[in-house]
Amino acid sequence: MQSPKKLHADLPLTQIAHSLGLHSWQALVSFVENLPYGRNANRYDFGLVLQEQKGTCSSKHALLRKIAEENRFDEVQQIMGIYKMTDANNPGVGDTQLSPSIGHIPEAHSYLKIDGVYHDYTNKEASYDRIRADVMEEMVINPEDVIERKVEMHRAYIEQWINENNLELDLEAVWSKREACIRRLSGSEK
Repeated sequence: MQSPKKLHADLPLTQIAHSLGLHSWQALVSFVENLPYGRNANRYDFGLVLQEQKGTCSSKHALLRKIAEENRFDEVQQIMGIYKMTDANNPGVGDTQLSPSIGHIPEAHSYLKIDGVYHDYTNKEASYDRIRADVMEEMVINPEDVIERKVEMHRAYIEQWINENNLELDLEAVWSKREACIRRLSGSEK
């Protein structure tokens, strides 16, 4: 993507960005990646990332992709990857040990691919390179997919992974452990 690209659309999300003094793609992504990690009050409203000044990998990248759509930046794709989440590739997540032989949890992560290059704007420390070797599956998604479909796809992947590996685990136990890890990342569990 040529830099800096102006945010020129007179559409809702771009207007919110403009109200915060964000008039270029680079200013927008810099602002978003500096926002703290946290779930928004309403997962259907991507503008809350800017208004509440926080977001998850899903909401932040969905917002960015929607603003890219509003401004016809067609080279911006949103990706969902399933990777092996560990404390090594996700510092602060804590214990991901599911059994003596399994030291990771399959995690769904959202990021962007712009002109074929991966970008993770979850926070300043985020980097696709940190998970690259642990990615098990990737797919292009639409921003709206993060509302409900991402969770459905993630849960289905975990269930299939449990079955394919003949694990003595159930989906709810793995999901519960994953949720505890996410709470640690967001600072709501100490």
